[in-house]
Amino acid sequence: MIRSIARLVVLTVSLTLTTLSGISVAQAAPEEGWIRLAHLSPDTPKVDVYVSSFGSDEDPTVLRSVGYGMFSPYQRVPEGSYTIAMRLEGAPATEPAVLSTTIQLEADSAATVAGMGRNTDLELVTLTDDLEAPGTDKSKVRVIHAAMTAPVVNSVDLAGTSVATDLDFAAFTDYSAVSAGSTTVEVDAGSATAEQTLDLSAGATYTVVVRDLETGLGLLPIQDFAAANQIPAGGVDAGLGGSVTDGSPAAIGLVVLAVAAAGFAGLAVTRRPRTGSVA
Repeated sequence: MIRSIARLVVLTVSLTLTTLSGISVAQAAPEEGWIRLAHLSPDTPKVDVYVSSFGSDEDPTVLRSVGYGMFSPYQRVPEGSYTIAMRLEGAPATEPAVLSTTIQLEADSAATVAGMGRNTDLELVTLTDDLEAPGTDKSKVRVIHAAMTAPVVNSVDLAGTSVATDLDFAAFTDYSAVSAGSTTVEVDAGSATAEQTLDLSAGATYTVVVRDLETGLGLLPIQDFAAANQIPAGGVDAGLGGSVTDGSPAAIGLVVLAVAAAGFAGLAVTRRPRTGSVA
């Protein structure tokens, strides 16, 4: 009799765990991608940036006082369409955006949406961030030219490799594979130059921004993702809309495993240039 009861208890617990596991998988089903924001316009003042699901202004994610040279952390969000709107720092949410764009974020992809160019012709540009790991003992690097004082960057050399030539202001390169390790990035813009030591991790991906400083040209290295998990840092932000997975450790673990096992897809982009300037 006792053995029968024990077997019944074991069976009940097993069925319960199976059901809970099924619920977690169902809740983890929505596919996700990553978004981050950047301010790369030297003569544009600080702004507040709003991110919301396309067609819905309810409960947007808002980044306050975003200034030149700032990158936000990645935010993990469900795949779908998102609207990014820029308002002057401190402007009420009811005020019309001075600049906006809409992106279509695919599952397992990452995008950086950056305000770029001079203030008079500022636009939001969507860059596809490369999540594919480079080869053994390699890193990947791309360059963004965001220094208004240098109309053209003649060359950018990194780890003995040329990663950019004749790069116009507000332009950017594709990713280039370079040797990992401690190295120096060197920028030649004719009358202005800059260099900085970087420690590139094997298997990681980076963005190097050429930017204006009060003392001349400067460099801003940003790590896009690390080799450890090939997933950008950043937590789930329910404020961007879409389905939110269950917060239990089991569900979170399933999401992480599912995302880590997936291949990384591309990002379809819709760009909308602005018609005015940010005062």
